[in-house]
Amino acid sequence: KTADCSNDFECIDNVCLPRCDADSACTDVNHCSRGLCRLDVCDAGKASCSASGTASALCSERGDSVSVSPCGSGRRCSVESGEAHCEAALCTPGQRSCDDAHENARLCSASGLSFAEETRCVDDGKVCSDGQCAEKICDPGSQHCEDGAIVTCDASGASEASEACKATERCDADQASCV
Repeated sequence: KTADCSNDFECIDNVCLPRCDADSACTDVNHCSRGLCRLDVCDAGKASCSASGTASALCSERGDSVSVSPCGSGRRCSVESGEAHCEAALCTPGQRSCDDAHENARLCSASGLSFAEETRCVDDGKVCSDGQCAEKICDPGSQHCEDGAIVTCDASGASEASEACKATERCDADQASCV
């Protein structure tokens, strides 16, 4: 239906669209497609990341399409200097963790490419366990006998696990093992 539009326009789905023969005949947010100025679907030439951060996206130079490239397992999208690229994730978004030395409690950022929070547990004489600062109760990896069982300190020094000796065994305090 073109009766409601002037000669320089064409009616598509009850909307008057300007006629064109090149992108230059359209406004900045439109491109010329099949003789009509159509609204761009993205910012022409702009790189971005998907909302989930698991893919990079590049808008075409005309603004009429988006090319999406998945980052792949364990990788996240980041935009720097106008360029979108995928890089190895540092952590799981929103998850709490400890550094390898169990000195710092950390909260992963929404992107997974940095830590949003980091607390030095050691400044308060504590250790990091399960992403939280906790009291140190033992020396990491140490073992001793207690009530007929071997008690082993975890890697952080914040908790102990007990493994009972068999009924026919006893815990040797010198070796911290069942004999």
